[in-house]
Amino acid sequence: LAARAAELAALWDTRVEPPDGPRADRIRARAEERRQMWRDLLLFGEHTWGAAGSVSEPEARQTVEQWAYKRRFVEGAEAAAASQLGDALVRIGRATNAGPGRIAFNAVNWARTDVVRVAGAAGTTLAYGGQAFPAVDLEDGGALVLLRDIPPLGYLALTTAPRAPALPVDEGDALDASAGGFRVRLDAQTGAIVSLAGPDGTERVKTSPWSGLNQLLHVSGGDRSALWTAGDRDTLRAVPTLDVAGAARVSSRRLRLPGIGVQLACTRTLRGCSSVTSRVTLYDDLPWVDIENRIEKNATLDKEAVYVAFPFAFSQPTVEMEVPLGRMTVERDQQPGSGRDWYCHTHWVWLHEGTDGVLWSAPDAPLVTLNDLFRGAWRRTIAPDGTLFSYALNNYWHTNYAARQGGAIVLRYRLSLLAPGDAAEPVRRGWAACDPLYVSPPYTNPAPGQLIARDSAFSIPDRGVLVIGAKPADDEDGAILKLLDVGGTARTIGVWPAAFAFQQARRANLVEMNGTALTMRADRSASVEMKAWGVAAARLFTPRETAG
Repeated sequence: LAARAAELAALWDTRVEPPDGPRADRIRARAEERRQMWRDLLLFGEHTWGAAGSVSEPEARQTVEQWAYKRRFVEGAEAAAASQLGDALVRIGRATNAGPGRIAFNAVNWARTDVVRVAGAAGTTLAYGGQAFPAVDLEDGGALVLLRDIPPLGYLALTTAPRAPALPVDEGDALDASAGGFRVRLDAQTGAIVSLAGPDGTERVKTSPWSGLNQLLHVSGGDRSALWTAGDRDTLRAVPTLDVAGAARVSSRRLRLPGIGVQLACTRTLRGCSSVTSRVTLYDDLPWVDIENRIEKNATLDKEAVYVAFPFAFSQPTVEMEVPLGRMTVERDQQPGSGRDWYCHTHWVWLHEGTDGVLWSAPDAPLVTLNDLFRGAWRRTIAPDGTLFSYALNNYWHTNYAARQGGAIVLRYRLSLLAPGDAAEPVRRGWAACDPLYVSPPYTNPAPGQLIARDSAFSIPDRGVLVIGAKPADDEDGAILKLLDVGGTARTIGVWPAAFAFQQARRANLVEMNGTALTMRADRSASVEMKAWGVAAARLFTPRETAG
């Protein structure tokens, strides 16, 4: 997602790059670095690339070297995405208002209000139009900031100034908290959320053996069993023996976040881990609850897994989830023989029943199981009962994957109440949970620049379409816009120029091959035909001047 945001921010390059001789070379060099960034991400994500002896010989030279080599790709891509995006936002910022500032950037195509961690912003006011955004300082020198109404596919130029410290208010030992119409209560023994209710007062947690929402579970056992821990197919006949241990609460405190909300900070213990800290944050003005678990995991070669339980108060819900470039409904959309023991969501899982629903997102943990832990049952059908498990990690696979998993692990979750109705709203909320608002490093401008303080790359008013990508074209001829219908209706949508100006448009495909010309309306918009749930792409450009 950060790589995608970096491509979008690059649409401002031709407007902010100094018009000197090497200008084109600098832009091309950055474009080449972005192509290498995507190549590295794809190579790291290639699941068959791992040492064949990862499990049988975890300490062998070939195993150690291959994992170290593969890790370089994701670390290099991460560094490229961070530097590309940060540098692009600073270039935009230096072309806006005079004085010190930062750029807040929104990479999705609807205006957003959300809380973001801003590095190095403790003791600093961030403001727009003379109105300061609420902020609370963090121990690491950063700040939590509530950024409001950041333009779609665009930026807000924030002014910065020193301010007095704004620290969380420690309200002491507590198990409960409320803000913005939400209330939560933690279980005194486990630290899980034993009660969650929204503005309507309806309880969203059901009584179950799993204690409550965000109950951490460590599972041991299952070696050489139906969990697929060996290449020998005979092991599939062996029923695994699993030992499940839940987290235990040590202490919890309530922290008031002035202008933002309230947080419960809970210290817990969990087998196989040296430390566990869970934070549950409720907001004064945002319609969701954020959960963050920070875990120090001990590495072991013994077979194990970690889950996070979410027993929601449904009996027979419909379960939908986002998959790449689409969505699916569990069981209804599945072929005979397809997997029901775990699923991989892209940005959200939506459980709804009648007029009630809960949207669940996990930026750090794509695998989920429904109804129960994975026990090697290899189910042929499934009837969801409202219980969802985040399948956070395991070392069951017998080859190609690391034999042990240890170190610092962050598991974040966002829960929001969402009734059936608008088919596009799960997409908007799910993407917002996983793709944060981005804030640039600080800069100072001696004089105003050529850009306005608030702008978008394009204007796309249709709320039933998702921009899955927007970038400078690889051949330097305009921009490529990639769209997905998330409303379920075939129609023609309009795309208007904003910061990125264009006068013509052509159909394209996802690898930037041109098609026929698109209609340009009198209001300067390009008309793009969308199929229901379909993908479309367009090249937006201004014809180059020719000699003569």
